[in-house]
Amino acid sequence: MELEQLRQLVAIADYGTMSKAAEQLHISQPSISRSVHALEHELGQDLFTHTRNSVILNDAGAIAVDGARKVLADVQTMRGDLDEHAKRMRTIRLGTVAPAPMWLLTERTVAAHPGTIFSTEYMDEQDLEKGLLDRTVDLAILMHPLALPTVSSRRLLTENLSVEMPPNSDLAGMDHVTWNDLNGRPFLVLESIGFWMGVVRDNLPDSQIIVQQDPQVFTQLIASSDLLNFVTDASAFSRPTTGRVRIPIWGTGASATYFAVCLNDSSDQVRRVLDLFEE
Repeated sequence: MELEQLRQLVAIADYGTMSKAAEQLHISQPSISRSVHALEHELGQDLFTHTRNSVILNDAGAIAVDGARKVLADVQTMRGDLDEHAKRMRTIRLGTVAPAPMWLLTERTVAAHPGTIFSTEYMDEQDLEKGLLDRTVDLAILMHPLALPTVSSRRLLTENLSVEMPPNSDLAGMDHVTWNDLNGRPFLVLESIGFWMGVVRDNLPDSQIIVQQDPQVFTQLIASSDLLNFVTDASAFSRPTTGRVRIPIWGTGASATYFAVCLNDSSDQVRRVLDLFEE
């Protein structure tokens, strides 16, 4: 018994005649007729009452159709479960302290290993280390390598923070600024900047920090306001905003180096990602 025979049997029940079923299934009527006869022979029972111009499901046929629907539904469920399993096997649970290294890692991975899927979450370093060790995180992006014999680390990149401002700002002519230069000035900050939010708040205690969730709205507000904003040399906003001046920040916390870290016994898929970066 083959699944195609069951599909044909159900199609005959749904469309009423072998000819209509054959038309819907894009096969010839003699082919579907032979398939039905073979199925009846295998089951040892006639499934249809044959009249001069039509075939009608008999009681045995009705039972067979119900069974065929259940089998086909189970097969569909099985395929869905297997697809979901395959997706989970391709999915890497990635925890990161900031967006920029995550962009680099995912871009390089997708180019080298198409089909890889990341489930990403922003976390602080303490939670990331815990998640890595208790295996709720497959791959962690930290600001330091873990000095443990059970883990492997690879350097990803160093990110440097800058500030953008209108060209008429009193700071616009400087080749660099410090936190003291910026403290007390209002800033518009994108929410999804990871640990950088803490750096900004710690170093600018007297500044008004306006947080925007939507990147598109953030870009529009920056273009139409005198508020200062932060960018990095590794961010999605790596090009200076039109009409703005970009100045690097010198000071503690204004740069960060990131490392990708995983357990030594991680899956081959995770190890392949880590191996995209030199030791």
